Parts: sequence; structure tokens; C-alpha cells
Amino acid sequence: MKRNNTDRILADSLLEIAKTKDVDKITIKEIVDNCGLSSQTFYNHFADKYALILWIHQSFGDELIKKLENGEITTREMSIQNLDFYSRHASFMLNALENTHGVDSYRVMSSENAINVIEGYIKRRFNVKELSKAEKYHLRMFVYSVTQICEYWAANGTTIPTDEMSDIIMQATPDSLKKYLL
Repeated sequence: MKRNNTDRILADSLLEIAKTKDVDKITIKEIVDNCGLSSQTFYNHFADKYALILWIHQSFGDELIKKLENGEITTREMSIQNLDFYSRHASFMLNALENTHGVDSYRVMSSENAINVIEGYIKRRFNVKELSKAEKYHLRMFVYSVTQICEYWAANGTTIPTDEMSDIIMQATPDSLKKYLL
């Protein structure tokens, strides 16, 4: 439990600093000084600031997947809650998407994580040993597209209500994945 609390303290510190500074310019020293922890504590929890950036959204996504697997929410409700996360943290999400690049790109890290999480969910929930090559490509295209459209939606002031945006995303689900995701 202590690990999760420290992770959350570091995440909250980064979120606070990111309100006024590009994430690529934020240092680990600034993160730990802001929350009163040491650099060693940071490195006991995260390899670098990019791991912390990913953890912020990943930990929320992991909670959503658990709820989905337990039947507490539908995929539509999961989509709505994910969009709510984007909306609540729009400045941070846009900051992370716009100011991280290359192998540390938030866009790439979060998309790849989502692909792995969704594929794992499909395999467990539907007792599928392996997705077909086409299903894997469709999943990859869908996740990267959803990441881009969520970024666009958040950047443009979320003018479409969250539930409507979720419906648009769900309608774009590739036919090969509908049996798993709808």
C-alpha cells in the first residue's frame, strides 16, 4: 500500500508542475522537491519521469480493465471514464502528448500499453489463445486512432459531450474486434 501512496504523491507532484511547465522540461529534482521526497525515493518507484508519466494514465486504465473484467462496467462505460480522465487532465495529457518524443513519446508508450492491456483482456475474457494477425493489426490501428482522436477532442475543448464521443469511438470499432469489445 505504501508504494501506491508514494506513486500517487509523485504523480500528483508532476501533475501540479505540468500545469505551468512542459513535461519535457520538468526534472526529477523539481518533482521530488515539490512533494518533499528524495530522488532516491523517486528512483525506487520509477525508472525515469517518462515511466511516471505513463503510470499516471496506466494506473487509471488498469482500474478500468479490472472493473470491466469483473463486470462492473461495460466497454462503453470504460470508454466514457477514459474520456472523463482526458477531460479532467486535458492540460497534462496534451502537455505529455505534445512534449514527449521518440522512444519516450507518451503517445507511443500509452498506445502500446493499451494494446497490451486490451489484448490481455480479450485473451482472458474470451479464452482466446492468440489474436489473428488481422485482429492484432486492427487493434493496433484502433488504439492509435483512438489516442489521436482523444487528443484532438481534448485539444479542441471537448465540444462533443463525453457520452457522445464514447459512442463515436465505439462505432469505429473494427468489425473483427466487435465480438470482443462491444
